[in-house]
Amino acid sequence: MDSATTTQDPTAMQREIDRLKADISRLRGDFAHLAEDAVHAAKVGASEAKDKFEKTAKAAAAKGRESIEAVEHQVAAHPLIALSTAFAVGLVVGLVLTRSRD
Repeated sequence: MDSATTTQDPTAMQREIDRLKADISRLRGDFAHLAEDAVHAAKVGASEAKDKFEKTAKAAAAKGRESIEAVEHQVAAHPLIALSTAFAVGLVVGLVLTRSRD
């Protein structure tokens, strides 16, 4: 609308003001919906991340238990090899620690 016409015609100016108020009201509603959608998306994302973390943690715990059981089985099946391996590892760690102090 022409600014000269708007300033000279009070009813046209009032219509323009009313139109602007309606636009602002619609924008407020749109922003409120956007905020609600953002909050919902964040909650869904957090929930999915939590579920994925729990599944990964359970899988890691199961794998750890399997590894422990496998080591226990090997130690029970070959106790002398397990004892000599532990002795050798202890000896190497001891030598490394002793040399690192010098």
